[in-house]
Amino acid sequence: MNRVHAAICVALLAAVTVARAEKEADAFACPPIDDPEAMAERFAELIEIKWDRQEMGCGAEYGYRLATMSPDDLELRLAALGAQVAYLDALDRQYPRLYQAGELGGELGLRWNVTRERGNALLESLEPFEADIAEVSILKAVFLLASVSQEADIQEEFAAVPPALRALEQGLETDPEALDGLGLMMLGRLKIALPVFSGGNVDEAVALLRQGIDVAPANLEMHRWMVEAHLGRRDDAKAAEVLASAASLDGAGINPQDLADILVDLGGLALRLQQPELNEKFRQKRQALFREKPYLLQRKSTAKLGHGGVDPLTGQDPNEL
Repeated sequence: MNRVHAAICVALLAAVTVARAEKEADAFACPPIDDPEAMAERFAELIEIKWDRQEMGCGAEYGYRLATMSPDDLELRLAALGAQVAYLDALDRQYPRLYQAGELGGELGLRWNVTRERGNALLESLEPFEADIAEVSILKAVFLLASVSQEADIQEEFAAVPPALRALEQGLETDPEALDGLGLMMLGRLKIALPVFSGGNVDEAVALLRQGIDVAPANLEMHRWMVEAHLGRRDDAKAAEVLASAASLDGAGINPQDLADILVDLGGLALRLQQPELNEKFRQKRQALFREKPYLLQRKSTAKLGHGGVDPLTGQDPNEL
């Protein structure tokens, strides 16, 4: 009798869990759009709204739908995969850093897993082109790394690195300037983060990121990782020089939420380098951005493949100075 009761309880619990998941999925549903042209317009618009996870999530969904509707459109499939990567990055920044249970954690986990499934499906459809098209290899690597930054165990995180490294190296061999140097930046980041026995090498990271800055001289994120690379070599003078160069850039063309986030990282690097004047420049730029666009998320940015943000020695936060 007890076994029967236990089985009934398990079945009821499973039914409640499924019903709850279906209810949550319905809450995140995107308005249906039948016209492909209208859907493409909404895709382009919504995928840039990085401060609203519902709106951006619909952008990622519409991109995926468009790609499945036009299986012969390689450019559209690449754009759709890039959208899934961008959405994973936006979600990753919204995850609670210490305690992920509760309503927010459940919502983010649901969104994360759906986005990862879409990305995997797009990757599978792009596999025949990987050897010849640099953009495919590079986006594959970025997706593999992004997809395990949440909702994955440590073994999955480690397992994603070797194929990502191979894909990046292959993409750079085909076209190092593809995607405005994204492959150079991502490989540089890995070279900074990985231990030597796994392929880490800060000297190689500096060379890659220097090449990346040549390809995209106005890319603030490229400068941010170059600072990290010089810090990895314990060359504070070079790091400060690159940081000062970043402070002179206006961030034109960068998504405003991305700009707000990277200014936190740059301010944190200024604190680590004991450059209060540079930190003040980044802080003022960020505050001006929030005055102009008060709807942006005023979050504290951290990076899984590096440092930035709060000074690890003093505990100072560039947002609070």
